[in-house]
Amino acid sequence: MLLSSTEREDAHRFFEQNAYQGDRKRGFVKYRRSFGNPFSAGEPCAALVEKETL
Repeated sequence: MLLSSTEREDAHRFFEQNAYQGDRKRGFVKYRRSFGNPFSAGEPCAALVEKETL
């Protein structure tokens, strides 16, 4: 699987010419900044919860 920016049309042509199928799958990206800070909402960090349950 390869991912590239939607604007990289030259790269997409290259991939398609080399047998990659760009119309078979769809990818989504969520950047780290979109996840927010788990401590700001008063929720425990997943790593801390995992430690406590061991």
